[in-house]
Amino acid sequence: MARDPLAFLKSLLAHGPLVRVHMGPVPLVVICDPELTHQALVDDRVFDKGGPVFERFRDVLGDGLSSCPHHAHRRLRRLAQPDFHSGRLPGYARTMTACLKEVTGSWMPGRPLDVPTEMMSVTSQVTAATLFSESLPAAELGQLTGDVKTIAGGVFRRMLLVPPLDRLPTPGNRAYQRARTRLRHL
Repeated sequence: MARDPLAFLKSLLAHGPLVRVHMGPVPLVVICDPELTHQALVDDRVFDKGGPVFERFRDVLGDGLSSCPHHAHRRLRRLAQPDFHSGRLPGYARTMTACLKEVTGSWMPGRPLDVPTEMMSVTSQVTAATLFSESLPAAELGQLTGDVKTIAGGVFRRMLLVPPLDRLPTPGNRAYQRARTRLRHL
């Protein structure tokens, strides 16, 4: 799973809609069915985000709409709801289009692309631009984009690490901690 998480997750489809796996000593259930996934994500009476994976997710990214437990979700959803008003969506679409043009503008015909890296660039730029584009100078926005990219690139790996290992002073851990500190400060 650590070497190729996508291939591992794809392999689970052959084992049924619910598959029990172990992450070290921790048993987990992976949902491999779109309808069950929808039910688990939409109906909080069926599934409250908890357990070791979500605890690590919250430890890494904090409590947000995608990671908070049921009792905090309604309050956070109401806080975020104005940002998703239909009147704001055209502005987000313009920002996303501009970010896509910037990233794809550097692509050269016939030159191979590292698609995950390119998609991470788009995601990082869109995240930074939609959250902070009007409130930060260009240099800080550039640093923010890099930090979002560092965090997003390290989240999955850190979720799988046993907590003491994520504090070892490896180059990846140090870069991640610096980016996390800057983002939280910002």
